[in-house]
Amino acid sequence: MSSILNCTINSQERVILDINSFFIPIEPECSVELLICCHDKTTSSQINFVYYCSYFKPDWYLATQHVDNTLISTWFENQLVKKLSAMTLKTPNELAKPREYQVKRWEVLQQEDHWAYNILTTSYNQQLIHQLAQELLTKIETQPDLYDEEFAALFYSKILSRTEAYPTPSDFKNDTEISHREYLIYYLYTNIKSSDFDSHIKLMCLLWLLPSAMLNKQSIEQTQRLWDIYCTEVTPRREHHIGDFIETKSDRFGNTQIPVKSKLFRNVLPRCHTAVQYQHYSKPQNPYVCQLIEANLPYVSGVSGMANSFSGIFSLLNIDMKSALGMQIRVCSTAFIIGAAMHSKVEVEHSFALTEQFFANQ
Repeated sequence: MSSILNCTINSQERVILDINSFFIPIEPECSVELLICCHDKTTSSQINFVYYCSYFKPDWYLATQHVDNTLISTWFENQLVKKLSAMTLKTPNELAKPREYQVKRWEVLQQEDHWAYNILTTSYNQQLIHQLAQELLTKIETQPDLYDEEFAALFYSKILSRTEAYPTPSDFKNDTEISHREYLIYYLYTNIKSSDFDSHIKLMCLLWLLPSAMLNKQSIEQTQRLWDIYCTEVTPRREHHIGDFIETKSDRFGNTQIPVKSKLFRNVLPRCHTAVQYQHYSKPQNPYVCQLIEANLPYVSGVSGMANSFSGIFSLLNIDMKSALGMQIRVCSTAFIIGAAMHSKVEVEHSFALTEQFFANQ
């Protein structure tokens, strides 16, 4: 059996080439007619399935009464799961686990914010972030010819040139007479040894970018591969416009800016709130965006470039991404990116999955 799908909206016909491209917000005055033309190649017979839905009756119902099998929401869902298994590089069995994302976008983001907050306030994870920072610091200190002043100055300028777009420590400022290399070592060392409850957050503000910068000095080939993944797999999966501007606040956390007493991001410069600032179009054309929306998975700003950059740490420190340690590092990074109001969970996990596939093929 082969199928051709056509959709009619207020007398305007639209061809549906892929089930994932079928996402149309229904306005109160609008009804949607879905025509499925099924052709049996063996008998050359044709059967038309006609279904309707509307603003007041959102579930699909069969209009062609003589057809026995009805089109229900699970039909779309099953088609989508087949696509998602390839998109997220997960098996259908993994996707069939308790579906915490099958709720409204904002509710999912709130769930993710609470999850991320719990991760970032766990002592073990805080110590793990300090440990990773220490290992990177040791490399910088013991290889001055590789990670020299030029490297440190470039990294310093990259961090400070993105303060409006990325989480940046408010006290990361070299206003002394020491070199940028000395300042980078000093800043990392000070926060690694610090007992402040948010020192790991300040470290992560640097650690999401530092691994890729260091990897570029150690292995240009691997750096180029991560950049290729970013260009071919990350940026094409974005489609949004700039909406209202809402600043992050020290007593707020994550994409939904839930109130937290501990003020984890109290020493991070205020930025525009990503989940509100970035909004997908009412009629998106990007298949990836449509996939997320149809699955009730929250689109924030597409596949995570921050996770792509941070992935360089696995090669630098020779850590298997799929090992218990590697998975916990990914969890910590995911929680930080969510807490910083940059991406949703699936967007970060997808980015890591792309990198994992790259390392597996090496």
